[in-house]
Amino acid sequence: MTKKKKFMLIFLVFYTMLISLIIVNSNDEKMLLSTYLIVLPAIIIYMAVYVKFFSATFFFLIFYLMLFFVQPIYNLLIEYHYYQYSAESIRTLTVLSVLGVLLFCIGNCISVSNNKVKLEKVYIENNGIQKVTILIGFVTLISVLLCIIDAGTLNIMNLSRLELKNSGSPFRLVANYGFYTTSIMFFGVFFTVKARRWSNVVKWLCIFVLLEILIFMLFRTRSLLVVHSASVLVGYYYSGLYGYNKNKNHLSPKVITLVLGVGLFLAAIISRFFRGYLQPGQSVGNFNFNLKFFLESSINSGDIGYSTTVLKVINYVPSYHDFLYGQSYYRLLFTVIPRSLWEGKPKNTQQIVASWLEPEIRGMSIPPGIIGDAYINFGTFGISILILFGIFFAILDRKLSIKYFMVWAVSATWIFHLVRGGFTNPIIIFTMLFIVITFINYKFFNKTNG
Repeated sequence: MTKKKKFMLIFLVFYTMLISLIIVNSNDEKMLLSTYLIVLPAIIIYMAVYVKFFSATFFFLIFYLMLFFVQPIYNLLIEYHYYQYSAESIRTLTVLSVLGVLLFCIGNCISVSNNKVKLEKVYIENNGIQKVTILIGFVTLISVLLCIIDAGTLNIMNLSRLELKNSGSPFRLVANYGFYTTSIMFFGVFFTVKARRWSNVVKWLCIFVLLEILIFMLFRTRSLLVVHSASVLVGYYYSGLYGYNKNKNHLSPKVITLVLGVGLFLAAIISRFFRGYLQPGQSVGNFNFNLKFFLESSINSGDIGYSTTVLKVINYVPSYHDFLYGQSYYRLLFTVIPRSLWEGKPKNTQQIVASWLEPEIRGMSIPPGIIGDAYINFGTFGISILILFGIFFAILDRKLSIKYFMVWAVSATWIFHLVRGGFTNPIIIFTMLFIVITFINYKFFNKTNG
């Protein structure tokens, strides 16, 4: 271990001890919430020193801060909404979210590469990219056809979001996984964008926009839009490393990806409210664009405000239900067993939490957040599992190669769902994508290692 890494570990441990002392000795809600601001410099410093841009760890920390930090800081600095929650509940929330991110960074620092790896040119023959594009394009086309067959009509506007999104048919399930692999195609196209003619780039931008509109209409969910857009961002950001680039007069990838990233964030927020007007009986013409309202609603109970859900879980367990003692995690071992063969198979945690908090709504799922999930399994001590997550993500980020650039590019959605509180489904999605990427790396790029 280098002196630099030892210093960073000591720094993170010191910060964790400092925050712990503040939390233990504070009874005022505002003082507890102030720790969210106090811990931010430590996280920013760690990211600046050890976290590669658009890596798996980068996505994890960005989503974590978005889901669990924005709302408490909003309540501290702008408008307080936590009146219905006790100081003890807010203290538990603070332990889970603030100490949780520090423990993640400690675990990540333990396994992160000791030295900064130099970025080197990646040489992939153009026919390799073309073969991957044809293969994944074919999978994408089949996925579209399966969705239309499953819907039973070309007039999908007449179907509700519940009918489209929650269909349990094998066709839609296969199509869903197929669309996740589509992100590999978009990464390949935009990783090589500087070696393409402008007409080719425009063609692919049109394909991207039209396909995302179609997928959004077929699923009424933003997950696939996010994962495909993230693959474009990662591909373009690292496009300077493609060894056969011809065009040199492109704008800085950092500038472009920053602008596109902000645009993607706003599109994801707005589409949450827009899709309600696609329901049968609604009219798109009645959609009222109000960005301020969209952002405030998302902070209070939405994409950038998941602490409320964690607080509800804290109030429910163990007062009304015992801890799950690891069920959220070990049920991954049973996913291959059909429920028809094992009626007592452990339920999905999101379904369990929904039955606690919204028992009157059948078929609903509520992810408890990665920190809420840790809590309902092992109490506040469960947050120590974030150390293991930190180690896992450091391992994903150790190598700089075309294989791992692809892994990063397709990681946004499964990491977001993991941070939001799913475990089984995100791990299955990651495993599927990792296998496909490994196959592509070996078969089409003629690389036997990462």
